[in-house]
Amino acid sequence: MTLRIKYVALDLRYLEKKNTGLSRFAINLSKYLIKNNDNKNLNFLIILPPKRLCEHLLDYINLIKNKSEIIYWDQERHLRWKFPFFIFDMKLYWFLLKKKIGIYFCPYIDPPLLPGINIISTIHDTTPIDVKNYFQNFQILKKLLYSFRLLITLYTSNVILTVSNSTKTRLTSLYSKKLFQLKDKLKNIKVIPNGVSLDKHYKNNIEFKDLSKYNLSKNKYFLYVGDRRPHKNIQSIINFVELYNRRFNKNFKLILAGSNGYKNFKLLSIINHNKKFIIEIINPTDSVLDYLYNHCEALCFLSLSEGFGIPLLEAAIRGKKIIANKIQIFKEVAPSQALLIDPNDFENIIEDINKYLNKDIFPDKKLIKKKWSWSKSASLLSKILLTNMN
Repeated sequence: MTLRIKYVALDLRYLEKKNTGLSRFAINLSKYLIKNNDNKNLNFLIILPPKRLCEHLLDYINLIKNKSEIIYWDQERHLRWKFPFFIFDMKLYWFLLKKKIGIYFCPYIDPPLLPGINIISTIHDTTPIDVKNYFQNFQILKKLLYSFRLLITLYTSNVILTVSNSTKTRLTSLYSKKLFQLKDKLKNIKVIPNGVSLDKHYKNNIEFKDLSKYNLSKNKYFLYVGDRRPHKNIQSIINFVELYNRRFNKNFKLILAGSNGYKNFKLLSIINHNKKFIIEIINPTDSVLDYLYNHCEALCFLSLSEGFGIPLLEAAIRGKKIIANKIQIFKEVAPSQALLIDPNDFENIIEDINKYLNKDIFPDKKLIKKKWSWSKSASLLSKILLTNMN
């Protein structure tokens, strides 16, 4: 008896925006999903951005091209990331019908209406509506708009995924009591967590020559990895490092590694005022980021809200100390050897932080690798896809 092949479309057009938590989630999850499809129960159609925008995806494309069909879309997404005005996408709908697609998988929010096709979408977090000053302007309007985007995703999707139990719980608390018709859908949310892997990175002298000027082999430093949106709470990290150096007569640097695309002008002023101990490394390559993790004294991640918190796992799998905010998601994700703190109380806890930094205690790298596996997450997703196939 021949097993009928199931057709699944993975909409990865968001990948035109590189080096984000969402893009890493989509790339790694889909990579392992396709790689582990050995019995070929599923047949994958990968929808990528226009080819001219895929130069940064060449390694990924070469890895999956023999096990999936790749389509380069002819339009950029642009405002589709910001506004849910593209809920009717007839071009995409007819294309999927012609390809006999049974499931449309969206690794983020804002899926279009696709009658007759099962839609599986992913809600990573509710940060934009949870954090008071997430938006720098038009806050009320933008929060309403984001809430609307979440509602559209909940209503148009057959199955909702989240990356953590914390996000699942938060969505349930936001909507189940107000919108009873969504109660069953919220109850049946499936959690597909982020994973972490320690890929080999080969030293490239061109990549590393700019690091030499910081003399990092002699200067101890704390590390922050991420962008500069207000909820990342970078100002508190700066306050901590300044206080720590002053209290214990140290000269630690603070490396801010990541994108500076978000124009946080208040934070920029604070950074410029503290240039004596702050080092900015904008959009580091994976190999440079690997070096920064491996040589830091500790990761400092005091975010006010996250859907997951990938930097915690990236530091933990390298056996590095972690100082993080004591919020629910970090209680769920952080290794037991991390130090979770209240960033509003540095004066009273700075001695405890110093004791932690001087203790010979580090995350168990093998345990992190085993617990947070992309292969496990992909296996969970594969079962969901097969269960929901028409």
